Amino acid sequence: MKKRTKIILVSIPIILIALVTPFLCHLLITNTWTGLDKFIQRKMKNGHYVGLAVGLIKDGQLSWEGYYGYADLENEIQVTNETLFMIASISKTVTTTAVMRLVEEGLLDLDEDLDTFFPFSIRNPNHSSIPITARMLLTHTSSIIDNWDVLDSTYTLPAGGDSPWSLGGFLNETFSPNGQFYFPEINFLEYAPGETYYYSNTGFGLLGYLVEVIKGIPFNVYCKDNIFTPLEMDATGWFISEVNESLLTYNYEYSKGEYIKYNHYGFPTYPDGSLKTNILDYGKFIQMYMNRGILGTDRILNETTVDEVLTVQFPEIDEGQALGWYYTEWSANIEPFYPSHSGGDVGISTLALFDPDSKCGFILFSNFGARTFFQDKPFWFDIYRRLLWELGLEY
Repeated sequence: MKKRTKIILVSIPIILIALVTPFLCHLLITNTWTGLDKFIQRKMKNGHYVGLAVGLIKDGQLSWEGYYGYADLENEIQVTNETLFMIASISKTVTTTAVMRLVEEGLLDLDEDLDTFFPFSIRNPNHSSIPITARMLLTHTSSIIDNWDVLDSTYTLPAGGDSPWSLGGFLNETFSPNGQFYFPEINFLEYAPGETYYYSNTGFGLLGYLVEVIKGIPFNVYCKDNIFTPLEMDATGWFISEVNESLLTYNYEYSKGEYIKYNHYGFPTYPDGSLKTNILDYGKFIQMYMNRGILGTDRILNETTVDEVLTVQFPEIDEGQALGWYYTEWSANIEPFYPSHSGGDVGISTLALFDPDSKCGFILFSNFGARTFFQDKPFWFDIYRRLLWELGLEY
Protein backbone atom coordinates (compact mmCIF):
# COMPACT_ATOMS: atom_id res chain seq x y z
CA MET A 1 0.00 0.00 0.00
CA LYS A 2 1.32 3.44 -0.84
CA LYS A 3 2.22 5.55 2.15
CA ARG A 4 1.38 8.95 0.79
CA THR A 5 -0.11 12.36 1.35
CA LYS A 6 -3.46 13.24 -0.13
CA ILE A 7 -3.40 14.34 -3.76
CA ILE A 8 -5.39 17.52 -4.30
CA LEU A 9 -7.21 17.13 -7.60
CA VAL A 10 -9.95 18.62 -9.70
CA SER A 11 -12.52 15.81 -9.60
CA ILE A 12 -15.94 15.03 -10.96
CA PRO A 13 -18.72 15.25 -8.33
CA ILE A 14 -21.41 12.72 -9.14
CA ILE A 15 -24.05 10.44 -7.75
CA LEU A 16 -25.20 10.11 -4.16
CA ILE A 17 -24.91 6.87 -2.26
CA ALA A 18 -28.56 6.00 -2.88
CA LEU A 19 -27.65 5.07 -6.44
CA VAL A 20 -25.13 2.47 -5.28
CA THR A 21 -27.56 0.30 -3.34
CA PRO A 22 -29.00 -1.89 -6.15
CA PHE A 23 -25.80 -3.95 -6.51
CA LEU A 24 -25.99 -6.90 -8.86
CA CYS A 25 -23.76 -9.80 -7.92
CA HIS A 26 -22.30 -12.24 -10.44
CA LEU A 27 -21.27 -15.32 -8.46
CA LEU A 28 -19.34 -17.86 -10.51
CA ILE A 29 -20.01 -20.82 -8.23
CA THR A 30 -21.81 -24.10 -8.75
CA ASN A 31 -23.18 -24.44 -5.23
CA THR A 32 -25.47 -22.10 -3.29
CA TRP A 33 -23.77 -20.22 -0.44
CA THR A 34 -26.59 -18.97 1.72
CA GLY A 35 -26.52 -15.26 2.34
CA LEU A 36 -23.01 -14.71 0.98
CA ASP A 37 -23.96 -12.15 -1.63
CA LYS A 38 -26.18 -10.27 0.82
CA PHE A 39 -23.36 -10.29 3.37
CA ILE A 40 -20.92 -8.74 0.90
CA GLN A 41 -23.48 -6.25 -0.43
CA ARG A 42 -24.22 -5.10 3.11
CA LYS A 43 -20.52 -4.65 3.81
CA MET A 44 -20.10 -2.64 0.62
CA LYS A 45 -23.09 -0.42 1.33
CA ASN A 46 -21.93 0.32 4.86
CA GLY A 47 -18.44 1.19 3.59
CA HIS A 48 -19.65 3.11 0.50
CA TYR A 49 -17.74 0.76 -1.81
CA VAL A 50 -18.58 1.13 -5.50
CA GLY A 51 -17.22 -1.99 -7.21
CA LEU A 52 -15.62 -5.15 -5.90
CA ALA A 53 -14.07 -8.31 -7.29
CA VAL A 54 -13.14 -11.16 -4.96
CA GLY A 55 -11.37 -14.44 -5.63
CA LEU A 56 -10.72 -17.40 -3.35
CA ILE A 57 -8.07 -19.98 -4.18
CA LYS A 58 -8.39 -23.45 -2.64
CA ASP A 59 -5.97 -26.35 -3.18
CA GLY A 60 -4.03 -24.17 -5.59
CA GLN A 61 -7.02 -23.51 -7.86
CA LEU A 62 -9.29 -20.50 -8.22
CA SER A 63 -12.39 -22.04 -6.66
CA TRP A 64 -14.70 -19.05 -6.27
CA GLU A 65 -15.14 -15.60 -7.76
CA GLY A 66 -17.58 -12.88 -6.82
CA TYR A 67 -18.26 -9.67 -8.74
CA TYR A 68 -20.26 -6.85 -7.20
CA GLY A 69 -21.25 -3.29 -7.92
CA TYR A 70 -20.12 -0.99 -10.67
CA ALA A 71 -17.01 -0.38 -12.74
CA ASP A 72 -18.62 2.86 -13.92
CA LEU A 73 -21.21 4.08 -11.44
CA GLU A 74 -23.00 6.82 -13.33
CA ASN A 75 -23.30 4.69 -16.51
CA GLU A 76 -24.27 1.61 -14.45
CA ILE A 77 -21.60 -0.62 -16.00
CA GLN A 78 -21.32 -3.58 -13.68
CA VAL A 79 -18.20 -5.36 -12.48
CA THR A 80 -17.79 -8.74 -14.23
CA ASN A 81 -15.09 -11.38 -14.52
CA GLU A 82 -13.59 -9.35 -17.39
CA THR A 83 -13.38 -6.09 -15.44
CA LEU A 84 -9.85 -4.73 -15.05
CA PHE A 85 -8.71 -3.02 -11.87
CA MET A 86 -5.63 -0.91 -11.32
CA ILE A 87 -4.22 -2.77 -8.31
CA ALA A 88 -1.81 -0.21 -6.80
CA SER A 89 1.04 -1.62 -4.70
CA ILE A 90 0.14 -5.28 -5.22
CA SER A 91 1.92 -4.54 -8.52
CA LYS A 92 5.18 -4.76 -6.58
CA THR A 93 4.85 -8.54 -6.43
CA VAL A 94 5.17 -8.65 -10.23
CA THR A 95 8.14 -6.27 -10.20
CA THR A 96 9.80 -8.50 -7.61
CA THR A 97 9.29 -11.50 -9.86
CA ALA A 98 10.88 -9.75 -12.84
CA VAL A 99 13.94 -8.80 -10.76
CA MET A 100 14.35 -12.33 -9.42
CA ARG A 101 14.39 -13.71 -12.95
CA LEU A 102 17.48 -11.59 -13.58
CA VAL A 103 19.08 -13.14 -10.51
CA GLU A 104 18.35 -16.62 -11.85
CA GLU A 105 19.92 -15.69 -15.19
CA GLY A 106 23.11 -14.62 -13.43
CA LEU A 107 22.65 -11.04 -14.61
CA LEU A 108 22.21 -9.59 -11.12
CA ASP A 109 23.40 -10.26 -7.59
CA LEU A 110 20.95 -8.98 -5.00
CA ASP A 111 23.81 -7.59 -2.94
CA GLU A 112 25.88 -5.81 -5.59
CA ASP A 113 26.21 -2.05 -5.96
CA LEU A 114 23.46 -0.81 -8.28
CA ASP A 115 25.48 2.24 -9.25
CA THR A 116 27.30 -0.06 -11.67
CA PHE A 117 24.09 -0.33 -13.72
CA PHE A 118 22.48 3.11 -13.68
CA PRO A 119 23.56 6.23 -15.61
CA PHE A 120 23.23 8.14 -12.32
CA SER A 121 24.17 7.44 -8.71
CA ILE A 122 21.50 6.37 -6.22
CA ARG A 123 23.81 6.53 -3.20
CA ASN A 124 22.58 8.33 -0.12
CA PRO A 125 24.72 11.51 0.09
CA ASN A 126 24.63 11.22 3.87
CA HIS A 127 26.37 7.84 3.57
CA SER A 128 28.07 7.98 0.19
CA SER A 129 30.46 5.11 0.93
CA ILE A 130 27.63 2.59 1.37
CA PRO A 131 26.27 1.02 -1.83
CA ILE A 132 22.54 0.53 -2.33
CA THR A 133 21.54 -2.94 -3.51
CA ALA A 134 18.53 -4.64 -5.06
CA ARG A 135 17.92 -6.52 -1.81
CA MET A 136 17.62 -3.18 -0.02
CA LEU A 137 15.14 -1.88 -2.58
CA LEU A 138 13.08 -5.07 -2.41
CA THR A 139 12.88 -4.81 1.39
CA HIS A 140 12.39 -1.04 1.70
CA THR A 141 15.68 -0.64 3.58
CA SER A 142 17.57 1.41 0.97
CA SER A 143 17.10 4.80 2.73
CA ILE A 144 15.53 6.14 -0.51
CA ILE A 145 12.19 7.77 0.30
CA ASP A 146 9.30 9.25 -1.66
CA ASN A 147 9.11 12.97 -2.26
CA TRP A 148 5.33 13.28 -2.49
CA ASP A 149 5.43 16.94 -3.49
CA VAL A 150 7.05 15.71 -6.70
CA LEU A 151 5.21 12.42 -7.09
CA ASP A 152 1.80 14.00 -6.57
CA SER A 153 2.52 16.51 -9.31
CA THR A 154 3.29 13.77 -11.84
CA TYR A 155 -0.06 11.95 -11.59
CA THR A 156 -1.99 12.50 -14.82
CA LEU A 157 -5.08 13.71 -12.98
CA PRO A 158 -7.57 15.22 -13.52
CA ALA A 159 -7.29 14.71 -17.29
CA GLY A 160 -6.11 11.10 -17.04
CA GLY A 161 -4.06 8.96 -19.41
CA ASP A 162 -0.68 7.27 -19.25
CA SER A 163 2.23 9.30 -17.93
CA PRO A 164 4.18 11.24 -20.57
CA TRP A 165 7.35 10.56 -18.58
CA SER A 166 9.54 7.61 -19.42
CA LEU A 167 10.58 5.59 -16.39
CA GLY A 168 14.28 6.26 -16.92
CA GLY A 169 13.74 9.91 -17.75
CA PHE A 170 11.88 10.60 -14.53
CA LEU A 171 14.41 8.71 -12.39
CA ASN A 172 17.29 10.53 -14.07
CA GLU A 173 15.68 13.85 -13.10
CA THR A 174 15.30 12.53 -9.54
CA PHE A 175 18.82 11.21 -8.94
CA SER A 176 21.09 13.24 -11.22
CA PRO A 177 22.57 16.30 -9.43
CA ASN A 178 21.34 18.58 -12.21
CA GLY A 179 17.89 16.99 -12.34
CA GLN A 180 14.77 19.06 -11.72
CA PHE A 181 13.61 16.67 -8.98
CA TYR A 182 16.99 16.20 -7.29
CA PHE A 183 16.43 17.12 -3.64
CA PRO A 184 18.86 14.96 -1.65
CA GLU A 185 17.68 16.31 1.69
CA ILE A 186 14.16 15.07 0.83
CA ASN A 187 14.89 12.00 -1.29
CA PHE A 188 17.00 10.21 1.34
CA LEU A 189 16.81 9.38 5.03
CA GLU A 190 19.51 10.39 7.46
CA TYR A 191 19.77 6.70 8.32
CA ALA A 192 22.27 4.63 6.37
CA PRO A 193 21.18 2.11 3.73
CA GLY A 194 20.36 -1.20 5.38
CA GLU A 195 19.83 0.40 8.78
CA THR A 196 16.07 0.94 8.97
CA TYR A 197 12.78 0.24 7.20
CA TYR A 198 11.02 2.99 5.22
CA TYR A 199 8.47 2.09 2.55
CA SER A 200 9.64 3.38 -0.82
CA ASN A 201 7.64 3.47 -4.04
CA THR A 202 10.54 5.21 -5.76
CA GLY A 203 12.68 2.21 -4.86
CA PHE A 204 10.39 -0.07 -6.85
CA GLY A 205 10.48 2.35 -9.75
CA LEU A 206 14.25 1.89 -9.66
CA LEU A 207 13.83 -1.90 -9.69
CA GLY A 208 11.71 -1.68 -12.82
CA TYR A 209 14.32 0.54 -14.44
CA LEU A 210 17.01 -1.94 -13.38
CA VAL A 211 15.26 -4.58 -15.47
CA GLU A 212 15.23 -2.16 -18.41
CA VAL A 213 18.94 -1.33 -18.30
CA ILE A 214 20.01 -4.96 -17.82
CA LYS A 215 17.73 -6.47 -20.47
CA GLY A 216 17.74 -3.53 -22.88
CA ILE A 217 13.96 -3.48 -23.35
CA PRO A 218 11.14 -1.56 -21.63
CA PHE A 219 10.03 -3.01 -18.32
CA ASN A 220 6.43 -3.45 -19.45
CA VAL A 221 7.57 -5.42 -22.50
CA TYR A 222 9.81 -7.64 -20.38
CA CYS A 223 6.90 -8.46 -18.06
CA LYS A 224 4.58 -9.25 -20.96
CA ASP A 225 7.08 -11.56 -22.65
CA ASN A 226 8.37 -13.35 -19.56
CA ILE A 227 5.51 -13.32 -17.04
CA PHE A 228 2.12 -12.39 -18.48
CA THR A 229 2.24 -14.36 -21.75
CA PRO A 230 3.60 -17.61 -20.23
CA LEU A 231 0.95 -17.45 -17.48
CA GLU A 232 -1.77 -16.56 -20.02
CA MET A 233 -2.49 -13.31 -18.20
CA ASP A 234 -3.73 -12.01 -21.51
CA ALA A 235 -5.80 -9.10 -20.21
CA THR A 236 -3.04 -7.70 -17.98
CA GLY A 237 -0.79 -4.72 -18.68
CA TRP A 238 1.03 -1.83 -17.05
CA PHE A 239 -0.28 1.01 -19.24
CA ILE A 240 -3.78 2.10 -20.18
CA SER A 241 -2.70 1.82 -23.81
CA GLU A 242 -1.81 -1.87 -23.30
CA VAL A 243 -5.21 -3.03 -22.05
CA ASN A 244 -8.82 -2.87 -23.18
CA GLU A 245 -9.70 0.47 -21.60
CA SER A 246 -13.42 -0.18 -21.94
CA LEU A 247 -12.98 -2.95 -19.33
CA LEU A 248 -10.99 -0.78 -16.90
CA THR A 249 -12.82 0.49 -13.83
CA TYR A 250 -13.13 4.13 -12.99
CA ASN A 251 -11.94 4.87 -9.47
CA TYR A 252 -13.96 6.58 -6.76
CA GLU A 253 -13.77 8.25 -3.39
CA TYR A 254 -16.64 9.34 -1.17
CA SER A 255 -17.00 12.67 0.60
CA LYS A 256 -19.93 14.53 2.17
CA GLY A 257 -22.57 12.28 0.70
CA GLU A 258 -21.20 12.30 -2.85
CA TYR A 259 -18.94 10.09 -4.91
CA ILE A 260 -15.92 11.60 -6.63
CA LYS A 261 -14.96 9.96 -9.92
CA TYR A 262 -11.41 9.86 -11.30
CA ASN A 263 -10.33 9.33 -14.86
CA HIS A 264 -7.97 6.48 -15.68
CA TYR A 265 -4.57 7.78 -14.64
CA GLY A 266 -0.87 7.03 -14.62
CA PHE A 267 2.41 8.12 -13.06
CA PRO A 268 6.10 7.78 -13.99
CA THR A 269 7.21 5.11 -11.49
CA TYR A 270 4.64 2.65 -12.79
CA PRO A 271 6.41 -0.57 -11.60
CA ASP A 272 5.49 0.42 -8.04
CA GLY A 273 1.73 0.38 -8.51
CA SER A 274 0.19 0.79 -11.96
CA LEU A 275 -0.63 -2.79 -13.00
CA LYS A 276 -4.06 -3.34 -14.53
CA THR A 277 -5.44 -6.86 -14.19
CA ASN A 278 -8.46 -8.92 -13.18
CA ILE A 279 -9.17 -11.71 -10.73
CA LEU A 280 -8.71 -14.47 -13.31
CA ASP A 281 -5.30 -13.21 -14.45
CA TYR A 282 -3.85 -12.30 -11.08
CA GLY A 283 -5.20 -15.56 -9.69
CA LYS A 284 -2.85 -17.36 -12.10
CA PHE A 285 0.05 -15.33 -10.74
CA ILE A 286 -0.82 -16.32 -7.16
CA GLN A 287 -1.20 -19.96 -8.20
CA MET A 288 2.27 -19.82 -9.73
CA TYR A 289 3.70 -18.76 -6.36
CA MET A 290 1.68 -21.43 -4.54
CA ASN A 291 3.18 -24.02 -6.90
CA ARG A 292 6.68 -22.72 -6.13
CA GLY A 293 7.25 -20.97 -9.42
CA ILE A 294 5.35 -23.01 -11.99
CA LEU A 295 1.86 -23.00 -13.50
CA GLY A 296 1.03 -25.84 -15.86
CA THR A 297 4.18 -26.43 -17.88
CA ASP A 298 5.48 -22.86 -17.63
CA ARG A 299 8.09 -22.22 -14.97
CA ILE A 300 8.50 -18.54 -14.11
CA LEU A 301 10.82 -18.92 -11.10
CA ASN A 302 12.84 -21.79 -9.67
CA GLU A 303 11.60 -23.36 -6.44
CA THR A 304 14.62 -22.11 -4.51
CA THR A 305 14.00 -18.59 -5.80
CA VAL A 306 10.40 -18.65 -4.56
CA ASP A 307 11.65 -19.85 -1.18
CA GLU A 308 14.06 -16.92 -1.06
CA VAL A 309 11.39 -14.42 -2.13
CA LEU A 310 9.08 -15.56 0.67
CA THR A 311 11.77 -15.49 3.37
CA VAL A 312 11.84 -12.56 5.81
CA GLN A 313 15.16 -10.88 5.05
CA PHE A 314 16.07 -8.66 8.00
CA PRO A 315 13.94 -9.64 11.02
CA GLU A 316 16.01 -7.40 13.25
CA ILE A 317 14.84 -4.42 11.15
CA ASP A 318 11.33 -5.56 10.22
CA GLU A 319 9.82 -8.86 11.27
CA GLY A 320 7.62 -9.31 8.22
CA GLN A 321 9.39 -7.98 5.13
CA ALA A 322 10.33 -10.64 2.60
CA LEU A 323 11.43 -9.80 -0.95
CA GLY A 324 8.51 -7.69 -2.19
CA TRP A 325 5.95 -9.70 -0.22
CA TYR A 326 5.05 -8.81 3.36
CA TYR A 327 3.79 -10.80 6.34
CA THR A 328 3.03 -8.90 9.52
CA GLU A 329 0.34 -6.62 8.08
CA TRP A 330 -2.05 -9.46 8.76
CA SER A 331 -0.77 -11.00 11.99
CA ALA A 332 -2.03 -8.83 14.89
CA ASN A 333 -4.94 -11.09 15.87
CA ILE A 334 -6.51 -10.64 12.44
CA GLU A 335 -4.88 -13.28 10.27
CA PRO A 336 -2.10 -15.87 10.46
CA PHE A 337 1.39 -15.11 9.24
CA TYR A 338 0.85 -15.29 5.45
CA PRO A 339 2.70 -13.72 2.49
CA SER A 340 0.57 -10.78 1.43
CA HIS A 341 0.45 -7.35 -0.11
CA SER A 342 -2.06 -4.54 0.04
CA GLY A 343 -2.57 -1.68 -2.35
CA GLY A 344 -3.99 1.79 -2.00
CA ASP A 345 -4.00 4.84 -4.24
CA VAL A 346 -6.43 7.44 -5.54
CA GLY A 347 -9.74 5.57 -5.70
CA ILE A 348 -8.14 2.15 -5.19
CA SER A 349 -7.94 -0.40 -2.38
CA THR A 350 -6.70 -3.95 -2.95
CA LEU A 351 -5.42 -6.98 -1.10
CA ALA A 352 -3.83 -10.33 -1.94
CA LEU A 353 -2.55 -13.05 0.37
CA PHE A 354 -1.92 -16.78 0.29
CA ASP A 355 -0.83 -19.68 2.45
CA PRO A 356 1.97 -21.65 0.73
CA ASP A 357 1.27 -24.74 2.86
CA SER A 358 -2.50 -25.13 2.48
CA LYS A 359 -2.46 -23.51 -0.99
CA CYS A 360 -5.37 -21.28 -0.09
CA GLY A 361 -5.41 -17.62 -1.07
CA PHE A 362 -7.56 -14.52 -1.25
CA ILE A 363 -7.70 -11.64 -3.74
CA LEU A 364 -9.79 -8.49 -3.36
CA PHE A 365 -9.84 -5.64 -5.86
CA SER A 366 -11.90 -2.49 -5.32
CA ASN A 367 -12.26 0.73 -7.29
CA PHE A 368 -12.91 2.68 -4.10
CA GLY A 369 -10.18 4.54 -2.26
CA ALA A 370 -9.20 3.33 1.19
CA ARG A 371 -9.52 6.04 3.80
CA THR A 372 -6.86 4.52 6.01
CA PHE A 373 -5.32 1.08 6.01
CA PHE A 374 -6.61 0.17 9.45
CA GLN A 375 -10.12 1.44 8.66
CA ASP A 376 -10.50 -0.89 5.71
CA LYS A 377 -8.66 -3.94 6.97
CA PRO A 378 -11.71 -5.23 8.93
CA PHE A 379 -13.81 -4.92 5.75
CA TRP A 380 -11.39 -7.06 3.78
CA PHE A 381 -10.99 -9.71 6.42
CA ASP A 382 -14.66 -9.96 7.30
CA ILE A 383 -15.21 -11.01 3.68
CA TYR A 384 -12.21 -13.35 3.73
CA ARG A 385 -13.35 -15.09 6.91
CA ARG A 386 -16.88 -15.46 5.60
CA LEU A 387 -15.56 -17.09 2.42
CA LEU A 388 -13.46 -19.53 4.43
CA TRP A 389 -16.49 -20.34 6.56
CA GLU A 390 -18.55 -21.03 3.44
CA LEU A 391 -15.84 -23.44 2.25
CA GLY A 392 -15.73 -25.17 5.60
CA LEU A 393 -12.13 -24.07 6.22
CA GLU A 394 -10.67 -22.88 9.49
CA TYR A 395 -9.11 -19.45 9.93
